[in-house]
Amino acid sequence: MDDKFRKEVDEFLQGGLELEGKIVFEGQAIRQKSKECYGKYLLDSRLTLVSIVNYILTLKSMEPGNTDQDITERLILTTTFFQGIPATEELISEGQYIKAAGALKQDYEIITRLITIRHGKHKYGKLANIQNAPDGSQKSSGDLNDISHISKSDILQDLLSEHIDGEAKGLSPIPSLNGEITKNLYEFHVWLLFEAVREQILLFIEMYGEETKGFEKAAKWFVHANELMKKAGFEVESTI
Repeated sequence: MDDKFRKEVDEFLQGGLELEGKIVFEGQAIRQKSKECYGKYLLDSRLTLVSIVNYILTLKSMEPGNTDQDITERLILTTTFFQGIPATEELISEGQYIKAAGALKQDYEIITRLITIRHGKHKYGKLANIQNAPDGSQKSSGDLNDISHISKSDILQDLLSEHIDGEAKGLSPIPSLNGEITKNLYEFHVWLLFEAVREQILLFIEMYGEETKGFEKAAKWFVHANELMKKAGFEVESTI
């Protein structure tokens, strides 16, 4: 490869690096503005819930408990949900609203299946009926479907940023902040996390019992998370 051709290749590939860099840079700038949209109680609620997840995971780490096929599937589902917490938050907080809707839709399906399994209504390989999801959440599921199924271009267009150059206007892959959408998606993320922690606690009780040393601490923190969420505007109950 001669020097001229090498330079041409380097310059061309540099464009790809610059585009990704712009997306990442703008996403990080949006993150700071997103936190202002959330408010203290919403942020505190999420951190408290994630901390409860961590605490419960350490209570009986690597110690076998009661198990059966349903418990095993519920463990898989809760683990999948918790593994994706940072990725989902990043998509929301950095302006990737369409991708965030897809992640939230999967999280919602996880919660719905966890409840369906507990009620003994699940079938292998079949999506759980959203009628088994927590009351009042079905509307949010429909909204997420409209976005994540990418079949309604007018809705998607409203979630993408625009590039304006003089009188010319077009869509841009560089994200931009939409405060209302950011907060709505983040609230749904926190609510799903609350329900996932509830399912984690119920699962722990079935596997190890409520008398397990240290469990009372997790229950108290769950009540505290409930109080924070009410201050953030949620209507949720801390009953297990």
